[in-house]
Amino acid sequence: MLTEERRFGRDLAHLARPEPPDTLVLVPVGDVALEDAQEMIKAMVDFAQGKPRTFLLGDMRRMGTVSMEARRYFARSKVNENHGATALFGTTLGQRVLGALIIRAYGLLHPDTFEMALFEREEAARAWLAEQRLKLAHAASQ
Repeated sequence: MLTEERRFGRDLAHLARPEPPDTLVLVPVGDVALEDAQEMIKAMVDFAQGKPRTFLLGDMRRMGTVSMEARRYFARSKVNENHGATALFGTTLGQRVLGALIIRAYGLLHPDTFEMALFEREEAARAWLAEQRLKLAHAASQ
């Protein structure tokens, strides 16, 4: 179970920070290798333990290059059934366009997956996560 901030990666630059009650903030700093990707997914799984639903907010502003092995690992990873949505912010227009294609491809590979979206600003990402939280709560009450 992840209840407090966890640093990992070379020089402990990457950060996983819980925001109670249901949001995990991931802040990759610098390049992301396979081992970093594995730690990010592990942080998500650990954070989800004992929670009915979780959300991820990713701060991409200081992220460097993601290795091919890390990309493959992310693409093949199934997080957990109770993951509600992922919002990534701090992305450039080019990253958002490419990301939209990747999100669609991931959705085809994992049709029962969570919603994911990319944003330029943190405020927009948080607002979208709040909308997703309400939408899922409403669906669960039906």
